[in-house]
Amino acid sequence: METRADVVLTGNGKAEIRLITPAVTDADALMERMSLASANQVLDAMVAAINPDAQRPAWLAAPKQAAVLNNEPSRWGASDNTERLTEIEGLLDQVAEKSAVPGHEGPIRNAIYNAMPEWAKEIAQTDEMGNMWVEVGPAGQATVFLAHMDEVGYEVESIDRNGVVNLTRLGGVVETAWEGQPALLQLDPFINIESQSQAPSLRGVFNTRSRAPAETARCSDGLVRYE
Repeated sequence: METRADVVLTGNGKAEIRLITPAVTDADALMERMSLASANQVLDAMVAAINPDAQRPAWLAAPKQAAVLNNEPSRWGASDNTERLTEIEGLLDQVAEKSAVPGHEGPIRNAIYNAMPEWAKEIAQTDEMGNMWVEVGPAGQATVFLAHMDEVGYEVESIDRNGVVNLTRLGGVVETAWEGQPALLQLDPFINIESQSQAPSLRGVFNTRSRAPAETARCSDGLVRYE
């Protein structure tokens, strides 16, 4: 069976192809890791294959993410009320950046409450589960507007001696979509109405494991490693 590699080799008049593969940890995961020494070995092999007389080039630092991807006034189109849209954008940005897995919605609840007008703050109610509502208008048939404060995520089940954080799934998490993504560990020991409004946090990288590597313990649903 002819493969794409065969087609490329034949088209370029090449008789063979050399594969350069690094030594990695967490092999077969969606995000494999490699040491700097291994990365240098791969780079040296590439340089040798291209130009044996060349020197190994220096590594380039990854660029920092822009604070605002599009901060041009034209992004609002033909609207005449750009100041109000900018105000709404700022509020939504604050809410979107808050961490609030089920049972730990304190940061979101606090942000919503602080954004309310004074009349709404005076009549806002919160139940034991941490749900917050405002009831307004005359008695009679009611129209209810609902919005989730939480988001899918995980809850810490235990922390091993080697720093591996074992997690329990909260919500409909698609693990493969999280692989290699930035992870935020919300340090909130309380739940529901007692959830902290300004819980401290740690940032790391999310990794899932279907089979634990030899140097780490198996996780029930996933693994977050902070180094």
